Formats: sequence, structure tokens, C-alpha cells
Amino acid sequence: MKIYGKSPFRISFYGGGTDIEPYPSQFGSCCISHSINLGCYGTINFNVKNKIIEDLNKEKKFIYTKNFSNNKIFKIFDFYSNKLNYHFKYYFDLPTGSGLGSSGAFMALLSTFLMSLKKNLNKKDIANLAYYLEKNILKTSGGRQDEFSSVYGGFNFIEFRNNNSFVQKMIPSKRFMFEIQSRSLLMFTGIIRDGGKVIDKHIKIYRDKDKIKLLHQNKDLALKAKSFIKKNDFKNFIDNINLYWKLKKKYNPAVTNNKIDKLISVALENGAHSAKLLGAGNGGHLLIFTPVEKRQIVIERLEKLGCFQRYFSYIDNSCEVFN
Repeated sequence: MKIYGKSPFRISFYGGGTDIEPYPSQFGSCCISHSINLGCYGTINFNVKNKIIEDLNKEKKFIYTKNFSNNKIFKIFDFYSNKLNYHFKYYFDLPTGSGLGSSGAFMALLSTFLMSLKKNLNKKDIANLAYYLEKNILKTSGGRQDEFSSVYGGFNFIEFRNNNSFVQKMIPSKRFMFEIQSRSLLMFTGIIRDGGKVIDKHIKIYRDKDKIKLLHQNKDLALKAKSFIKKNDFKNFIDNINLYWKLKKKYNPAVTNNKIDKLISVALENGAHSAKLLGAGNGGHLLIFTPVEKRQIVIERLEKLGCFQRYFSYIDNSCEVFN
């Protein structure tokens, strides 16, 4: 049996950082994100005699070894069932470290493949499995929203309380989405970063009780942003991105660096409404909201500083597999 699948990356608008443990378990967290037309893709064939993984981006084929030294993804299949044979091929539109939730999207895809063997395509079960595999089997540092963003797809308000998750589909007006899409600009900074190191710093900072207040403010802002969506208030939704970025930097200065600060400053000086770095921080992509008439000048100024535009669109598609 051969199965095909695709899983979307996401743009995270608000709440990023509140989804990193132990904050969600202690206080509850919420995030707002939207899936996009970039993502990861794969095929898996279970009617084979060996255990093989192919990374098509790197053009590398890996044969199973018991110590998983050649590819740690083997750990996931062995955790699920060490009697399973498979030939798994995958590729990404963009590399991990881009700030678009690519690793979470990949885990969502892999979990959907595995759950399809049990004929269980319940979204919450798949998302929970994806998060568990990434954090407990692969031991990767990260928040909880990315897997859920890919599994559910579309525009979502995602809450985490202890071990529970609640996903509310946001359905704004067509005008709201038109304004968000037309004003969105995705710029690659030229930096691919290890988000795990930034998140490890985030967790250490959490011991400072005064800093936790900033996560509370971050969560409150996400709740306000949810109300902006319900009211179709795209202006406040866009403008408050600046406040979110200030809170994130204040909590953990490691999310930024001199180059990123310069890029955001130049974007704002040339007419952008707001700007923030996506993902864990310190590299990857900038999300910039800019008036249409200022769009080209912002692009040109940032290109001179080593950035380039990444074309994308918001979509409602979720992670899916099919024969």
C-alpha cells in the first residue's frame, strides 16, 4: 500500500512563546495562526521488505540501523511499531529553521501516515501524536502550536490548557482576508537558525517570575487579536503585531540580533504598518504588513540588506493523505 501526503507550513501571528512548556500547563496559552501554500510532501510504501527513508531535498537514502545513527526518523517508526517495513520519501518547499513551522508540519505529515494505518484520522489525535513524537521521541525543543496548525489548517485560534487542546476556526469577512493577504509581505532574512537554542534560552528565562508577566501580556494580546478578527478589525489586528514583537524581545532578547533589528527598523521607516520575525527567532523569515502602495519600496530597501521576497498565500488546506 502506497500513500501520498502533504502538510502545510504556517504563519503565526500572536501567542507564540506562550505555547512552550511549562507555561501552557501552569497558566494555559493561546496562539493564532494561518496555514499557507508552502509545505512538505511525502510518500510511504508499506509493501516492502526493508526500512528505508529518503530525504529528497538532500538526495540521500538511509537504510535502517538499530542505533538510528544515520537518520533519527527511524526512531519514530520503531516507537510506533518495530515490525513495520516501509519506504518513506519526503521533501520540503523550504528548509527547517525558516520560522514557518516546517518541523511541526513534517511531524504532522508523518503522524497522519502512521494513524492512517489504524484508520484513525481524528485531527486532535494526530496533532497530539505529532507533538509527542517530536518532543518525547526526537527530543526537539519547541512549542505546541505548529503541529496543530498543520493538522487543522486554515485560520485558527488554538488554546492549550494542561494536556488539553481546543482549536477554534476563525471565519473573518472576505474583506478582512483580502486586507491581510494584500498587505502581507514575507521576507527571508538570509539566516537559517537553530530554533532549539533560542527555545532552550526561553525555558531558562522562565525561572524568573517577573518575566512570566510578559507571557501573560503576550497571551492577553492574543485574546485581543481574536476579538479583532471577530469584529473584522484588520487595522488593529495588523498594528498590534508591533506590540507582540516588543513583548517577545523583552522576554527573550535572544530572539533577535542586530541584523534583524535593522531589517525591521528599515521596513517601518519606509512605510510598513508592522513587522515581526516568525518562529523561534534569530533568523528565518520576517512577516511585514505594509500598505500596497509602500510594498515595493519596502521590498527594494530590504533586498539591499540581503533579504529576498518569498511569495506565498494563506490557504484553508490542512494536512492530508490519500492513496
